[in-house]
Amino acid sequence: MRTLLALLVVVGLFAVSGCGKKTNADCQKLVQLVGPQHASLTAAFGRSDQAPAELEAQALGWDKAAADLNAATFETEDVKNLATRFATSLTTGAKIRRDMAAAGLEPAAAAAAQAAAATFIVEETKAKAAIDMTCR
Repeated sequence: MRTLLALLVVVGLFAVSGCGKKTNADCQKLVQLVGPQHASLTAAFGRSDQAPAELEAQALGWDKAAADLNAATFETEDVKNLATRFATSLTTGAKIRRDMAAAGLEPAAAAAAQAAAATFIVEETKAKAAIDMTCR
């Protein structure tokens, strides 16, 4: 009897958590789209020796990745919301890279861009963690 009750509780938890074929397929698609971008963001924001042209190239790549995420179709609302959240992170990261490129040797602009980058990294990490919590 206890085994049956435990089994029913586990099945109920899976049903409530949204686990299913649709969620699993959506999560796989999302992880494949987000994984390389997260790695790219982490590597790029870990360096401070990049030329303005390289910063602009990163921004263009993240804008494209954000557009790809926004264009992707997901059947589950939770996963779609996670994709939108991460796409927003990519767009924000692209803006910060452009701000860094434009700042050049202007100390105040460079400091503002660096402060925005520090805040951005925290928010991007939270967005990635939300994906990991839902999809893994």
